[in-house]
Amino acid sequence: MQSRLRSEGMKVNAEVLEGETAHTIIDYAKENHVDLIVIATHGYKGVKRVMFGSVALKVLHDAHVPVLLIRPGVFET
Repeated sequence: MQSRLRSEGMKVNAEVLEGETAHTIIDYAKENHVDLIVIATHGYKGVKRVMFGSVALKVLHDAHVPVLLIRPGVFET
């Protein structure tokens, strides 16, 4: 995805981070003045979402910048 977006002229950074996922993403976005967070979802619904939680929803709720959620299958060719 990174190369695809760069080919469209977008500035894209990919990072590998450690920590509690949602908070780590949000903290990184704050510290690095990120304009937009793009995050893929697993597409869990109902009981599965309750059991496994949703990093995407936590980020969406707590982030200080816009969040774009990508559902499964959106970028399949």
